[in-house]
Amino acid sequence: MSVIIQPLITKAGITAMINAQENGFKVKITHVGVGDGVPGGYKALDTQASLKSELHRVEVSGGELIGSKHNQLHITAIVNERSGNPPNHNYDIYEVGFYLSDGTLFAIYASEQDKIAQKVLGTDFLLAFDITLSGVSADAVVIDGDSNLALPLPVARDNLLLGENTVKIHTQYQFDQLFNQGDKTVVEENTTIVLSPIQGTKEGEISCGAWGGVGDEAHNSYNGRPAYILKNSIVLRSGVCIIGFNPYDTVVIKSSADIKVFVGSMDHPVDGVLLEGWSFDGRGGVNSLGGTLVGSGSGGAFYLDHADHCQLNCHVINHKIHNDNNTALGGGIYAVRGENRYLQAQYIISNSADNGGGVANALLANLTITDCQATKAGAVGSGAVGGELSNYHFVGCVGDSAVKGVSNQDGSRIGVGTISPQGALHISSAKNGSCDVILEADTDNNNEADTPSILFRQDGGFDRSNIKQADNELIISNAAERYQDRVGGIIFKTANDQNIDNAVERMNISAEGKVSVKESLSVGNSVGIGTDNPKANLHISSGDAGDCKLILESDTDDNNEGDNASIIFRQDGGYDSSSIRQADNALELVNHATIRGGITLKTTAELGKDKERFHITAGGNVGVGTVTPSHLLDVNGDVVAKRLGLNTGTNTSLHLNVAGYGSMKRLHVGDDQSEDKGLNQGHIKDGDVLADRFVDKKNGNYYVQPSSRSNFVDVVSNGHVAQNSNITNSLTMNNRTPIEIVRFKSGENRDTSDWPPGEWNAVITGFDTGVADIQEDGSGRFMGVQMLISNGQWYIYSLLHTHHDGADWEVDVMFIRKEMSSRRNF
Repeated sequence: MSVIIQPLITKAGITAMINAQENGFKVKITHVGVGDGVPGGYKALDTQASLKSELHRVEVSGGELIGSKHNQLHITAIVNERSGNPPNHNYDIYEVGFYLSDGTLFAIYASEQDKIAQKVLGTDFLLAFDITLSGVSADAVVIDGDSNLALPLPVARDNLLLGENTVKIHTQYQFDQLFNQGDKTVVEENTTIVLSPIQGTKEGEISCGAWGGVGDEAHNSYNGRPAYILKNSIVLRSGVCIIGFNPYDTVVIKSSADIKVFVGSMDHPVDGVLLEGWSFDGRGGVNSLGGTLVGSGSGGAFYLDHADHCQLNCHVINHKIHNDNNTALGGGIYAVRGENRYLQAQYIISNSADNGGGVANALLANLTITDCQATKAGAVGSGAVGGELSNYHFVGCVGDSAVKGVSNQDGSRIGVGTISPQGALHISSAKNGSCDVILEADTDNNNEADTPSILFRQDGGFDRSNIKQADNELIISNAAERYQDRVGGIIFKTANDQNIDNAVERMNISAEGKVSVKESLSVGNSVGIGTDNPKANLHISSGDAGDCKLILESDTDDNNEGDNASIIFRQDGGYDSSSIRQADNALELVNHATIRGGITLKTTAELGKDKERFHITAGGNVGVGTVTPSHLLDVNGDVVAKRLGLNTGTNTSLHLNVAGYGSMKRLHVGDDQSEDKGLNQGHIKDGDVLADRFVDKKNGNYYVQPSSRSNFVDVVSNGHVAQNSNITNSLTMNNRTPIEIVRFKSGENRDTSDWPPGEWNAVITGFDTGVADIQEDGSGRFMGVQMLISNGQWYIYSLLHTHHDGADWEVDVMFIRKEMSSRRNF
């Protein structure tokens, strides 16, 4: 492999040659060194005394004197592992140094960006270089390598890269003979051309080439270096290869605005054109690079038609095109749409067009476009337009009165920070640093309504979704409607295996605003559902109207009834001590805290002053009106019950605390024989009387004891009070017993004037005090009855008219003298 370079003579090298001439001896170039320089390359300086990072030094292998003035040296060297002290690995070459016999660095070449080549272990690498001597005779230099060559040498025979179709060009005259032979001069197939601009020019010799200098004149170039002049358009056929020494010293400029290079045509399809190592300067005055040439047709530098696998890696620089219709496309390269494939162009620099400042209509291309611009108002392709399935690398491409950006059509790929984009747009921070994407909607700070946004456009041009900032809020929106079986909304997906294709749905916000969370959701601070101003960690609102429902669903496929919905209350420290849950079709309130514990219900009529009303301790005691119940049920307050039932098992008892009656403060009804000595109770039967206290069961009757007397009265169910033999005084009121029980039968129409309501209270005896429920035989219906006062008489009132006059029924009524019942004792 060989590489052609043009080095810079160092100040030390010039001093050595001058000293050699003055003292009558010669300097000897004996060795060539190569190195990997610094990361990214650097610019060689004539003050350097050594390479930045030399890896291998070898002896020169040959040389000759070239050029008509015999002032240029052509030197070659072979880099391999058979000489010197080579590294034992592959390496990139970014710098080359040429050393004299005394070790002085005579000349140096360093790449400022791209590597010169790669040295592969086990291969021979041929370096060929030309050095122009200015103001010093070549007779002062000797090339002294393995062959011990010495100057003066014979004139060059141009045997480098010679072949049947190889041409080496040094002068403008030679350039004209090949390229400037009339409009669309054809360069035939498989021609290899080496551009070696070693012949300098001076003012007035434009026919021999531009003499350089920066400016807008015909003899200037973009970087002030001498250049070849292209005086007409040319046509390249398949396999044409044009190579220059380097793109900074080998420059081609065009003499008029519409000159360009045509690659391929419908009649002559082209494949495999290679251009590298030189610059094609359009002198269009783009980015202040000099010149005033503005072409009118598409393709400022290159026009491709039916061209495949072309590598246009020369520097395409400073070309400008524009016409009155604003239809000039591709300031650097224009490709007929759909007819060109696999284009590679890595150095499209500072070009301008109405649209597609760098490239237009690339297909399956790999492109690097730098500092290009579109000038048409509303243009979208500052760097490129109309691309298909291509990889783009854009650097500094902006618009002039145009939408800043690029047009990325038909599957093309754009890389920002990468030359190998993996998607339509691939943004990378390269090897180091974070990757930030900034959407800036307003730079002059004069309209806060300007909002940055990302718009998602569906097939058909429908703008359904976007992410934007508006009113200082970040908004994610989707307005897609139902399509077939797909419904609009916003879906959040995640995956834990680093494969985006395996992401599963975690949360769904439907088009109607319903939120569905499929997995665990962790959200910090406050979350509002139905409200944009949450007042708590989770605030759910139905908005201006409607009920607010929260649904906890534990099983949707109905295959496991053991799946339960629950709300867990987690304390500081991660303790799950309480929950509300549904289990076995029952709603459960659960607390198993070890300290205090229990379940409390609080109410209040005034916010912030709630009071405990109901409490269940951790041990199971229930308190109503108290938070420290000492029994299974403690009630601090009045209790009203329509019916009180007891378990019919053994040792069943009912304790009621009664306050304010001396020592008689408890009514105990039950079978517990161990409670209070002498209080042996039995069951209350139909027709029996409840009084302040039952004290003893004697002869099948219940006895009522006055709290302040020792007299006993038998209360029996046959309507009278019998005296006990142990009672010294019988109890009467106005010669009548104070309690009388009377049985009324249906059809009797019995008079109740013996018990006037003004003197007597009356109550139905039966299953419940005050109300008796009597079943009508065989009917399955129940009749409720109660006592009623009407027109000064007692009546038995039926709640339901289920009985007729001929029905057979009986009601027991207990009449109690008001004097006795009002005194609470006898």
